[in-house]
Parts: sequence; C-alpha cells; structure tokens
Amino acid sequence: MLFSISWITGGIMAGPGYTFIDEAEAASSSTSVLEITGIPDTYRHLELIFAGVGESISSYSFLTMRVNDVASAYYENGGVWSSGATTAGQGTGNNNGTYAYWGYVNGINSSPKQISHALMNIYGYNMSLQKTHTACSGASGTTSSVSNAYGVSNWGGVLPVTAAINKITVKLENGSYNFTEGSSIRLFGWGIPE
Repeated sequence: MLFSISWITGGIMAGPGYTFIDEAEAASSSTSVLEITGIPDTYRHLELIFAGVGESISSYSFLTMRVNDVASAYYENGGVWSSGATTAGQGTGNNNGTYAYWGYVNGINSSPKQISHALMNIYGYNMSLQKTHTACSGASGTTSSVSNAYGVSNWGGVLPVTAAINKITVKLENGSYNFTEGSSIRLFGWGIPE
C-alpha cells in the first residue's frame, strides 16, 4: 500500500482510500502491449498511470486502451491535443472494435530520449453501468531531433462495458509501434464502493 490523502486534515495517512493494485512493464523494446489482469472490485474508481517512450517512432503516437478484451463495441471518446508547433486539434470518435484514446507518447528518435506521461481515471469501474473516463497526458522533447517532439492532450469518454472491469490492455495507436524497455503502467484503486 502506498498512501492516501486526507481531504479533511490535508495530511497524508495510511489507508484504503488510494491503493496500488498492480503494474506492467515492458521487458524489452519489442513489447507492443502492456496489460493488467485480475483487477479486484474493492474500490469505486481506478487510476491508470503511464510513463515511457515509443520505440522506432519518428514523431509521436497516441496511447490507447481496451478493457476486458471487448473489441466488438464502441469506445466513445473525444479529446483535444497539441504537438510541437502545431496548433491544438480536436476530435471525437465512436471507435468500433478499437481502443479508447488517453495519451500522447513521444518516439525514441530524440536525444536524449524524452519520457511521456499519461493519467486516466475510470469512474464506477465495478458498478453495473457504462464506465466514464477522463485522461490527460504530457510529453516534452527537442524539436531539433524529432518533429512534434512535445505535446499535451486531454480526453474523456465512455467505455463500452457494464460489467466490472477486471482487465486493462494498453498499446500505441499504430500496431507496428512498440514500447521501449522500462515503459510501464501502474494501476491504483480509490474511493469506497457503493
């Protein structure tokens, strides 16, 4: 267990309010998928955090996720993003059989390699209703070596499951891209279930 924040006292205390569940790390730079399985229904919400770099990407790739191996339903999401000198873009989608977008990942072709971070909250993950999510990400780099080497994004949407979420799969948008060795996701649970 890590720690939880006491909103009443403003201090930090041990407790079940925000707890580490599990993590997955790319063992090599040929890793294309990061997965966490066996997610308990002990909490009300989930928080998923990514830190890493894309392998063999000349600029950037969007970070995507799927839950419970569901590939035949719509992942509805919308977002805004900006990369390098590019002005902000926006988009919405009903991504049938694909993944929900939740981040923005830099490529390895920069010196030094630039770490990207993303954070997603999934609300009511163990309740019998469709799950909503919000996410944000940030990446920084040097445009002298990689075009679009830095960027930010914000996302929100609905996941196409009413059953409790027990598995999360994370990959890069382009299926031919891999994560670099050491890239990882960490999953935390928070909130008392109803």
